[in-house]
Amino acid sequence: MSSIFSLAAATIIQVCLNCSVSCGGIGRAIDRAAHCHFNLYRHLYLSRQLFLALFILSFFSLSLTYSPSLLLAADAQKSEIGGGFIARHGFTKPRGEASLNGQRLAQGGVAGNSDYGQRVASRNSLTVSIISGDVASTYLRMAADLANVLDVSGKDNLRVIPVVGKGGVQNVLDVLFLRGIDMGIIQQGQLSYLSLTNPELFKDIKKRIQYVTKLYNAEFHILARRNIASMRDLAGRKVSLGKRLGSTDMVGRTILSKLDIDADMVNMDLAAGLAGLQSGEVDAVAVLGGAPVEGLGSLKNVQDFHFLPITPQTVGLNAYFNLVDEFLPTKITHDQYPQLVKPGKSIASIASSVILVVYNWKADTKRYKKLAIFVDHFFSKFEELRQPARHPKWHEVSLNAKIPGMFRFEAANEWLAKRQQQIGREVSAGEMKIAMDVFVRQYSKVAGGAEVTPLQRDDIWASLNRTLGRWWINGVPRL
Repeated sequence: MSSIFSLAAATIIQVCLNCSVSCGGIGRAIDRAAHCHFNLYRHLYLSRQLFLALFILSFFSLSLTYSPSLLLAADAQKSEIGGGFIARHGFTKPRGEASLNGQRLAQGGVAGNSDYGQRVASRNSLTVSIISGDVASTYLRMAADLANVLDVSGKDNLRVIPVVGKGGVQNVLDVLFLRGIDMGIIQQGQLSYLSLTNPELFKDIKKRIQYVTKLYNAEFHILARRNIASMRDLAGRKVSLGKRLGSTDMVGRTILSKLDIDADMVNMDLAAGLAGLQSGEVDAVAVLGGAPVEGLGSLKNVQDFHFLPITPQTVGLNAYFNLVDEFLPTKITHDQYPQLVKPGKSIASIASSVILVVYNWKADTKRYKKLAIFVDHFFSKFEELRQPARHPKWHEVSLNAKIPGMFRFEAANEWLAKRQQQIGREVSAGEMKIAMDVFVRQYSKVAGGAEVTPLQRDDIWASLNRTLGRWWINGVPRL
């Protein structure tokens, strides 16, 4: 009877895990399994008929699927809480890749088909996923660029899969806990936000999540009706801050709090927020995203709306300095939004750093090794991402940029160190021209001038070469 009882308990735990993993992730799976496990032992007075039914159910179920230990292999090592529960209650924790592939083979009914097994292994061995943002986000466009440039056939067979996400804190949680998610695009301040809001759960989050590179600065847009002249006028007004716990929601609430503006903050996705702005349901829409944000320039009756500037004059000197302690000054330009910003004009605002992060897998795991291959392809083909067909934000990316308070993914560190050694030995003219192009673009942006065209950059490069040629005589600079 005890063996039947144990088998029945295992079966119920298994059923709960199956349901929970498919509907909500490993954390809830473990919770439900534990709930069933302990409650079953309390009900010792079940009838003999029920035990017989459970025995039949367990025999049938176990003949179709794997043991509960295999079901706990869904990247359980990502969650220290999940891992701790598993260790405390005696469940084994096999490697996620092997168990998932084994389930796929078994479900396909072709476990003995070696060709099928090889194809499954091949498709999964070098496939990486990136959780990004919604369909109108810069996050998703840049993730799609990575897929288009880095997907290759032949050597390595790398495949990059962009995943539509919610952005914000949810992307951080997905990288931490969601099965099958390798990387994510997040805002820099979100790790600190989580560690502050729940220190016990996220105290070591900066060890578990590491960055590959800083991507770009996401501009903060406040699009308002014409009767709202400044940020201060948002007091008491209804302001849409995007999805709950999204990047816009977090940053928007932070900014309004720092400015001591008591607005009526609501959560609506971008499409719903813009529709509400046009209908009069909301007074302003906030968007944190790499300009140009798709959708902002396609409004009807654009003359009825404008971007609110964030300057020392409009928010107050002390409040502005309080903002730039955490955010970066930036501008929204006519080139980005020709229908909303007049030619030759720009709107002062602030920006937040966007970074590409990975889960900190151990160096001897398959997940680490395929992410290392991704880094090699990404960094080696970086210049292809700056082609005109790609998002203009790629021109802001500096692979060497460091993120204060975070650790860089070791494979990225190794690649950059190796590259630095090569550059130290010999810097090509092409690499110097790329460095000059980046400098000219950044200088033009800071100076508030017009975008420098590729032809103008070529002229600057030629002029620089002529000037340097006059300065150096026999290898000695004459200044």
